[in-house]
Amino acid sequence: MPIYNLAIRAVGQLKKDDITEIKGFSTPPPPAVAVVETLVILFEAPEIKVGTGRDKHVDYWESGKKSVLNSALLQRCKEFKKDEIKPELIEKLRPLIQAPEYDDTVLSKASKAAWGLAKWVRAMVQYDDAMKIVKPKQAELATAKASSAEAQALWDSALEKLRAVEAQMKLLVDELEAAEAKKKQLQDEFENAERKLNRANQLISKLKDEEKNWEKSLIENQEFKTSLVGDIVISSGIIAYLGVFTTDFRQYAIDSWVELMNGFKIKSTSPFNLAVVLGNNVKIQKWHLDDLPQEQVSVDNAIIMDNSDRWPLMIDPQMQGNNWVRKMERDPVYQSIKPTMDLKVMSRILENCIQLGYPIIMEDATETFDPLIEPLLGKAIDKKRGSW
Repeated sequence: MPIYNLAIRAVGQLKKDDITEIKGFSTPPPPAVAVVETLVILFEAPEIKVGTGRDKHVDYWESGKKSVLNSALLQRCKEFKKDEIKPELIEKLRPLIQAPEYDDTVLSKASKAAWGLAKWVRAMVQYDDAMKIVKPKQAELATAKASSAEAQALWDSALEKLRAVEAQMKLLVDELEAAEAKKKQLQDEFENAERKLNRANQLISKLKDEEKNWEKSLIENQEFKTSLVGDIVISSGIIAYLGVFTTDFRQYAIDSWVELMNGFKIKSTSPFNLAVVLGNNVKIQKWHLDDLPQEQVSVDNAIIMDNSDRWPLMIDPQMQGNNWVRKMERDPVYQSIKPTMDLKVMSRILENCIQLGYPIIMEDATETFDPLIEPLLGKAIDKKRGSW
């Protein structure tokens, strides 16, 4: 119902602080008292009575503060079983929500929480009134559907019998065809299984010595599988964020990530090693032969560069990285450019290298780049007629 949905949205806009605010009124305004009274009635909260003799009456404000105005009120409103409201509660609420102090304008000036809660209470009463009309109609609809279903069932039964006779006629022919097909299938499966068995026996006899290696690999793979997700998350973070930082800060960040993922029960390799997760021993050995320094940070930097989609920017005061890249990219022959070069010469080198697929090293890079090479840095390169 639109009214009920609006009321739920009004309650959803309230926060726990709004409930705390209305609860903290030392002298509550009459509209707030009226709203709390309707809440006490609707939730059937325990009533606190004050006074004696004929003056004894229910203090709805104190009753509401004790049993209704708490942190769970908003959730109780959202989960309230609106279809199970007792009729006597509706009759008791009706005159209260029609009172002047229950008007939206008055309530909005008194308290935001009171205004939202009042809309919800009013919606509960209106919903109950609507259901008194809708439920009889629903019952009539259910009866009509039942009658229609009964007639349809008779029709379906007759149709099913007809189809059963037709199916029985076809069954005998199908059984013969199925039996012949089954015979051929079993024969083919037997011959196929026999061939597989022979090949399996041959394979087992040839690979018997590999059993121990397989068992070891199985154990390692099972351990690796449990930490795969965590290792990939940490590796992605290292590639994306930690390339420019020192070894100590990288380790600090990795330890922080591992601790964070442990809180979410995501396992990772301990201690974490980027070379173990993403490294290729053959490729790393080749890098060392090309004068990549042996320390772990250099290996990690090379792995980050190898797995990044962007061109690497290397801060290389000792020229170790430059020397490594030059030897690694010597085949095909690399080309180097510098910001101080003549633009025509630089343009010719870039064009030739792009077309021929040669590596390019830009040395002595500054904080800004010439607009000439910005398309290259952004990989804005197209292939036309077989050429780049």
